Amino acid sequence: MTSSSSFSCDSSWHRYGDGTTLVAGSPLAVFSLSEAGRDVARALELGATLPDFHQPLTTRLEAAGAIHHLAHPLSEPLDTLLTIVIPAYVRDERQREQLTQLVDVLARCCSVIVVDDASPTPVRLASTRVIRHESNEGPASARNTGLAHVDTPFVAFVDSDVTSCEDAFPLLVATCAREGVGLVAPRVATTSQPSWLSRYEERFSPLDLGTEPGRVAPGTRISYVPSAVWVARTDRVRSLGGFDQNLRVGEDVDFVWRLNRSGSSARYEPRAIVRHEPRRSLRDFIRQRYLYGTSVAPLSSRHPEDLRPLKASWHSVAIWAFLFAGLPIVSLALVLYTFIGLARRLRHLDNGVREAFRLVLRGHWSALASTARLFRREWVPVTLVGIAIGGRIGGVSLAVLVVPPIIDYIRGPKRLDPFRFVALRILDDASYGIGAVASCIRARTLRPLIPDLRSWRANVQ
Repeated sequence: MTSSSSFSCDSSWHRYGDGTTLVAGSPLAVFSLSEAGRDVARALELGATLPDFHQPLTTRLEAAGAIHHLAHPLSEPLDTLLTIVIPAYVRDERQREQLTQLVDVLARCCSVIVVDDASPTPVRLASTRVIRHESNEGPASARNTGLAHVDTPFVAFVDSDVTSCEDAFPLLVATCAREGVGLVAPRVATTSQPSWLSRYEERFSPLDLGTEPGRVAPGTRISYVPSAVWVARTDRVRSLGGFDQNLRVGEDVDFVWRLNRSGSSARYEPRAIVRHEPRRSLRDFIRQRYLYGTSVAPLSSRHPEDLRPLKASWHSVAIWAFLFAGLPIVSLALVLYTFIGLARRLRHLDNGVREAFRLVLRGHWSALASTARLFRREWVPVTLVGIAIGGRIGGVSLAVLVVPPIIDYIRGPKRLDPFRFVALRILDDASYGIGAVASCIRARTLRPLIPDLRSWRANVQ
């Protein structure tokens, strides 16, 4: 008996030699496949029919992020399965009109509950139910209020500034209906507008996590999903107590991490695409990133091991530190040390030496990128001090701040002039970093600013 393949291979997927050595997943893992496993892997690559013995291996591969299940939209009517909850704080007439348009569209497919979080002028909608808070309690509380009135097996949380999402729900519900899945998020693309901020956010919105599907968990490529649009199992959300109402920012990250800890999984499904408005001014842009940064300390107090500004091998960090300090011989020695150690661990695999070399180079380069990101975000005050000092330190600090945005500009589409693009990339990272530092000062803790440096390890399965 056979079954049709309903999986896609992750972009990290790579097989070697006779096909029994597989490197894939997030974080990267090395799989040693049997002859039967090789047949399953080949079928996955081709999108062909899977052998009837595939399940043990495909379960392992999916759990490791090496493959992704491709759900198909449900044929059942959405209105029997899904209720949409929209938390809303309406400041002006433009936002009121936007909310009305969103509700009018969504009410055609399923029930909608709007929670008015004490808007200055009460929200009134003829087409749907509105529940009003008499005082502003934040989006977490508003979602929990709406959740209490949901009587369908699935609930969707939709932010009021989402401009288009109705077509995504059939696929999101189907994905969430899979065993073990508690929450699914779509790709949140930026609504195209003529402004230069829009052109920037179409490429680097903090809400847009790209085109690659995956599991959502700390330590993986997709560590969180923004709550602009979520579909979740109603009973799972309730069993976890809903959202933490003490969090005004980062409540979505906290919920996803608690969900993972409970044994349910969260998934990112970019085949489902929704649209979200970009920031309307530079001030709003900076304020948004700063507010995201302020979530760092509260999240760290709840998830101390999951939230670190950098997770990397101390060997990798030391290699680049010695190199920039003018000690290339020491750096080379550390490269050889990590290569020899990893080659010994992989010696039982086909092409173990070659794979060790590839993984060492990839790992050290990734550590450089992550370390540079640390100095542009959470450690940006250190970088600015380094620039002020001048000399070799100043030159390296300036390069850390400017070179990665320049590389981003070169690699991507040129929809914005290089000067504004680079400036926005720097402001993007720095605003978040300053918010993170500010939250740590208020909480009187340094934990969220301390990197997690560990020894080099290969994940061999």
